[in-house]
This record gives sequence, C-alpha cells and structure tokens, in this order.
Amino acid sequence: MPSFITILGLPIKLYAIKIGFFVIKLLCQIMNLELKPMNIENNSKVKFMTVQEIKRLYDNDEINLIDVREIEEWKKGHIPGAKFIPLSKFSINEIDFSDLNERHLVIHCRSGRRCGIAAEKIISSGYNGEIIRMQGGIIEWEKYGYKINS
Repeated sequence: MPSFITILGLPIKLYAIKIGFFVIKLLCQIMNLELKPMNIENNSKVKFMTVQEIKRLYDNDEINLIDVREIEEWKKGHIPGAKFIPLSKFSINEIDFSDLNERHLVIHCRSGRRCGIAAEKIISSGYNGEIIRMQGGIIEWEKYGYKINS
C-alpha cells in the first residue's frame, strides 16, 4: 500500500488516517473522485545526486538550494547560500521558481528523509520541473569537508 494518496492535489498520509481512509474512500466514490498513490521514490521528476555532484553545480552557481531542516539544526550549521524553509513550516510560496530554467532545484535535510517529503509537497502543488534530492544530506556534505556556516 502506498504511504501517501492524493486527494484534490493534497498528499494525505495513510498511516495517520487508517480509520478515516474508509470514510475518504467512500466519499471519493460518492463524489466520483480518483484516489492516486503518490510514490516519490519512483517519480521521474525527482532524482538523487551525490554531494560531490551537487558541489560541482553549487560551485558553478547552478542551483537553488533549499534546506528543510528545523531551526535548531540550521543554527548548528548550514550550507552558505541555502534558503532555509523548515519542513514544519514548509510553504511552496517561499521558493523562487523564476530562474529554474537555468538552475537546478536542490533540496536537502540532515540525512535525506525530510527532503523527500518536501519534494512531495512541491510536486503536489503543481510544479512540473525536476527536483534533486541530495543523497546523505548535510551529514554527507560535512563528511566531505565542504564549507558550512554557523
């Protein structure tokens, strides 16, 4: 069973609504709406890149980097130039899509899980471009000795 369904463009976590799922399914049938599984791992719009690949793009100023960690993590250290949009307050309106024809949209977190959730939110909002998830997150970035601001 998929971990998310999309209803009217909104991703809904199934495990959080086990009982409510039956009600939602019934309402969808009554309203003639389709339940669509959202599987970000198999989405062709979302791809993973290693920190080394992202570092090359970063050094050439070819990315819009979004950090979706929480404020406490951000204060401990962040990649210079990254836009801070914590997942707990994530809003698609915070993202500058205007120059993504020449740049890549890259999302990172601590290790990789939360950037997947952010990617789901971006896709469900209607964004059709490519989204890159940084494999290993900032943990991997630091492991390679790349610059961090605190």
